[in-house]
Amino acid sequence: MVVDADVAAMTSVWLGDVPFAEALRSGGMRLTGARRLTSAFRTWLMLSHFAGVARPSAANAFHS
Repeated sequence: MVVDADVAAMTSVWLGDVPFAEALRSGGMRLTGARRLTSAFRTWLMLSHFAGVARPSAANAFHS
């Protein structure tokens, strides 16, 4: 199996900012190879421990 993605797309998925399926739909990430492997890849991709943590929007980040 081959994963074709740029660093920004992989980071966005890893941080939980972009859902895995959306990265595939948008073309930011492409998987090629045996279907059983490409289907299983999502379960292999460990998300950051911070993926579920809400972050302030960029507009509010500097107004603390």
